Amino acid sequence: MDINQVIRYLSILAIPLDIDFTKNDIISSYKTRSKLFHPDLNKSNNSNSKFIELNDAYNFILDNFDAVKKILKSDETKKHSIYNDKHKENNNDGFFLEKFSQIFSNLIILVYIRLCYF
Repeated sequence: MDINQVIRYLSILAIPLDIDFTKNDIISSYKTRSKLFHPDLNKSNNSNSKFIELNDAYNFILDNFDAVKKILKSDETKKHSIYNDKHKENNNDGFFLEKFSQIFSNLIILVYIRLCYF
């Protein structure tokens, strides 16, 4: 198992490298992202290939969950340049879908308040 492959698959699933994720985090992220890239819901040209990539990443990470966690905790991984770049990126930008959902939920609350009270 290659560290580059693990990091790539985690980024496809939008799992930050700096958190101690669980299988439930993987499943939750997969469900959220599958709604974004499912070819029946997303009519863009590359949605099918992105959905296939997402399925591959999901199956790989869940099938090799313990090995992936072990690789990410190893000292060799923390020295790896791709890990450090992704780790910095995740610390600066955070989990994109989480931010998007927070902003979207706040927007819905504001619209609701506006409709009810004004």
